[in-house]
Amino acid sequence: MFLHALSFEERHALMALATDLVHADKVLENEEEARLVALRRKLALSADAKIPVDPLSVVPLPFRSRQSRIKVLAELLILANADDHIDERELTMIRETSRKFGIEDSVQVRLEAWVVQYQRLHREVLDL
Repeated sequence: MFLHALSFEERHALMALATDLVHADKVLENEEEARLVALRRKLALSADAKIPVDPLSVVPLPFRSRQSRIKVLAELLILANADDHIDERELTMIRETSRKFGIEDSVQVRLEAWVVQYQRLHREVLDL
């Protein structure tokens, strides 16, 4: 949703974070896998693009702006909630990323609520 403004380096780092995220609960749901493939396409990354192995080790770089960090957290939350449930391991990873980004807990909680509302509204639109 917010990916157009990310730099090439940020897109690679986001893909690495997203890949780690969907594997955090050790279960790869079909919807998560489909969203991961869709995310790669939206990021304009080829299937053989070199993705950082341990993205949390380079966080918060390359995400230099607060706005980029918020966008990345929102995308990760949307991905984690693809199956209408955020696994505690996924949420732990997102919250750790948020802390490394220097994002306040209150903002993180607002983002989590926003994602739930966003996905509910998205389903409503599809049902029209």
